[in-house]
Amino acid sequence: MADHREDPLKIVKLNGTNYHEWKDDMKSLLILKDWWETMQEDAPPPSSEEELRNEWRRIQRQSRSLIHLCCERDQSRLIADAVTGIEACICG
Repeated sequence: MADHREDPLKIVKLNGTNYHEWKDDMKSLLILKDWWETMQEDAPPPSSEEELRNEWRRIQRQSRSLIHLCCERDQSRLIADAVTGIEACICG
């Protein structure tokens, strides 16, 4: 497990054998970044303003990128085609 005293944003990368540990750390990191909502909802309601939808898409891309960076290379290739954070979790 990562030593969170040194760097609270550093977590052990997903490597194919540590999914449960990684999942808990990843959830905490996404919550810390205020991106956890991207893992629970598809998008804001269609009646939302275009600016809100664009912001939602931006946060979705950021959460996907964060998940990708927290995976070992052999695992990250499994989510290479994902566009959003939720897609990355479903693909992987």
